[in-house]
Amino acid sequence: MLIPVVLSGGAGTRLWPLSRELYPKQLLALAGGERTMLQDTVARLEGLPELAAPVVVCNEAHRFMVAEQLRQQGVAAPSIILEPVGRNTAPAIALAAHAALASAPDPLLLVLPADHVVRDTAPFLAAVMAALPAAQAGRLVTFGVVARQPETGYGYIRRSAGEGPLYPIASFVEKPDAARAREVGLVNRVVPHDALQTETEALAALLAKKLTAAVRIGKRAFYDQLSLPLADAYAQTAAVMTENMLWRDTDEGISAFLEKRPPDWQA
Repeated sequence: MLIPVVLSGGAGTRLWPLSRELYPKQLLALAGGERTMLQDTVARLEGLPELAAPVVVCNEAHRFMVAEQLRQQGVAAPSIILEPVGRNTAPAIALAAHAALASAPDPLLLVLPADHVVRDTAPFLAAVMAALPAAQAGRLVTFGVVARQPETGYGYIRRSAGEGPLYPIASFVEKPDAARAREVGLVNRVVPHDALQTETEALAALLAKKLTAAVRIGKRAFYDQLSLPLADAYAQTAAVMTENMLWRDTDEGISAFLEKRPPDWQA
């Protein structure tokens, strides 16, 4: 029996004001469809064999919303564990494991954060199926994705050599700072320096050109308004500059620059 454990905690601070303390992101439809992230999490499990009803660990303040969203998704008889105070991942999993023992003497747990986005569920299900034999043999199995850029908001897994699809874990890197993320080699590709320099220089030239035009037209507008009180003259000048849409093509230049940048480069 495979028991999904859905971790639905969170303080609702990262995506404020859309996400709030009483309405965190996993209870919102943020992945491009009509389902919430919590509903997506349980929906992507369809097709796994011997799947039990999920155990959901959530904040006590979210219990009614969680129960209603699971009901809308057609989840039968879920177990909902309420946390009076959030204590992060390990205690939440321990609570769920203790509760799972009531339904099976040696349950197998599939731990799932409720705020992950998985666009293609087939590889996800295949990874779960590949992990089952090792988990049934008593191993702890973790899933990861290949890092595309240094990221300080996530932990990283160093894998040992092996033939795959399962690899022994060499070590964990717990949410490194940017320097540490670069040091341990978490970037797969390096930005071509020449290409980036060329794009940056072109954008800088465009900005300089538009700044010169802004100053010239702004001065002319300001001198035309000298008969007005100073505050009104400044207001009129700003209005003239806005009406002339001086920065329209600069905005387009910035957008083009960002669209052409290498996918692994962060501004």
